[in-house]
Amino acid sequence: MCFDVVANTLDIDKLLTKNTTNKPLLIFFHMDYCLYCLKMKNITLKNHKITTKIKKSFIFVYLNVDHVKKVKYKNTIVSNKSFLKKFDINLYPTVIFVSPEDDLLYTARGFRNSEKFLKILKFIETKSYEDLDFYAFDD
Repeated sequence: MCFDVVANTLDIDKLLTKNTTNKPLLIFFHMDYCLYCLKMKNITLKNHKITTKIKKSFIFVYLNVDHVKKVKYKNTIVSNKSFLKKFDINLYPTVIFVSPEDDLLYTARGFRNSEKFLKILKFIETKSYEDLDFYAFDD
């Protein structure tokens, strides 16, 4: 799992410079007092199959909106609120997948158990979003 927060600024650019294999960005947006966020962080995201798949196929970022005040992304430092607005984040937890070209690939709003989250990871990893929506993939 990977995140880089210095002085309340999350430097996503620094993480992306290590992205030599063009992995998609996976950002987990959460809050301290959100019970479903804690459940997803402490159960779903600690599942061995999930951590293995994330390490292999994604650049993973925890973004705690209660602590991160600024985000550096694409050589621009913006407020946390501007970054949330860019990706239409208004419910927690939310997970987004962003291509190296900055295209939003998929958004998962709300808690996902390990089984469902593994399917989402596979959907992105296999680039099935190019031909199917997730519900067709999930059948």
